[in-house]
Amino acid sequence: MNDGTPVWFITGCSTGLGRALAATAVERGHRVAATARDPHTLAEAVKRAEACAPAGPAMS
Repeated sequence: MNDGTPVWFITGCSTGLGRALAATAVERGHRVAATARDPHTLAEAVKRAEACAPAGPAMS
């Protein structure tokens, strides 16, 4: 079910451009499906995103 919220699928979210793009999308209230090679740095990015997300899980 789609509520009209934009959904992004972003690769390389543990560092650099991918991480910055994911953070910006979350800050704007968009949903993000993120992938990365390093699960530990991705987990850190998810924690930061959830802290600044408007509501609900921001990244998965």
